[in-house]
Amino acid sequence: MSKPQVISIDGVDYVRADKNPAAKEVDGMKYCVVRTYSAGVHIGYVEEFGVKYPQHAKLRNSRRLHQWSGAASLSQVAMDGVDPNSRIAMTVPEQHLTDVIEVIPCSEKSAEFFKGAKSWKN
Repeated sequence: MSKPQVISIDGVDYVRADKNPAAKEVDGMKYCVVRTYSAGVHIGYVEEFGVKYPQHAKLRNSRRLHQWSGAASLSQVAMDGVDPNSRIAMTVPEQHLTDVIEVIPCSEKSAEFFKGAKSWKN
């Protein structure tokens, strides 16, 4: 009997972990979605988390996710990416965040989407 590739529960598709592998690490850094208490949501390589100060993260090549559609939660953002009409800011080479409350490693699919997404500008 073959293993299912996708299972749908209440209209949400869940993909086998081996079919949606984690994003490749760069210099030991994971590509992650990072949610903060008051600075919003950021996506990038986590260089440090809680090393010098609790709930402090240092990101490399990060982008702020101002507004998104096409994903119900940040967990889904980390696995699937978002709709191309979402508001994703330009990449900044280094960013320090305080009051980090969630760090979710991205899938390769999501990481490639965010790395190549057009920057939203107002």
